[in-house]
Amino acid sequence: MDEKITFLKRYSPNIEMLKISSLDKTQFDMLPLYWQEAFKAHSSEEKLDIILSEWKNYDYQFQAVYSYLEDNLIDVDLIRQNDEISLLYSLRNAAGNICYY
Repeated sequence: MDEKITFLKRYSPNIEMLKISSLDKTQFDMLPLYWQEAFKAHSSEEKLDIILSEWKNYDYQFQAVYSYLEDNLIDVDLIRQNDEISLLYSLRNAAGNICYY
């Protein structure tokens, strides 16, 4: 995780990685339900399956995106930037490098 935050802080110094346990009840309740489920999962594989299941609901609109995520998604993290909580997707590109979105 240190590698991710070091990389991200080069572009946005006020970004922070979050653990689901660091959120208070109000913050947690504001997250989409599938985020709540994903970050309470017992394994990384289960977390990714939950995230991909949500994307599968939109594969008719974003078929290429869904396929790319299914083949290349290696991790998903919670981040906060400017008081907004988002997902950070870690993907392996064709060259084998890890990219963050």
